[in-house]
Amino acid sequence: MKFFFDNCIAWRLADALATLLENDGFEIVALRSKFAEDTPDEVWMPALGREGGWVVISGDVRIITNKARRAVWAASKLTTFFLHSSWMGKSFTERQKAARFLERWDDLVEKASQAPQGTAFYLPFKGKIDRAL
Repeated sequence: MKFFFDNCIAWRLADALATLLENDGFEIVALRSKFAEDTPDEVWMPALGREGGWVVISGDVRIITNKARRAVWAASKLTTFFLHSSWMGKSFTERQKAARFLERWDDLVEKASQAPQGTAFYLPFKGKIDRAL
């Protein structure tokens, strides 16, 4: 299973998770490892959609709240976990965020593997993972 972390999430977190989980068969990449760092959503989403098999972790809920971006996202059929704003602030250190991702990893994988392609989820720092749409 392949996971793609967009620029709203520290690339170091994606790299750390990739190192820790690579022996479990997961490919985890940060946007900057696959595209130019300033690549717009409207470019990387269709590219990943064409490749297939990607699950996106994003802190940018505007992808599904902005009409134009949502259309691009929907066409890409990327299953996506949108992080709650609590992940984005300074309330938690990168180490705490990494620990929380590891703690929730099995739930993320289960949800992603069972959901139809193109499903959107909200991922709170604490609490239940819910469908966004």
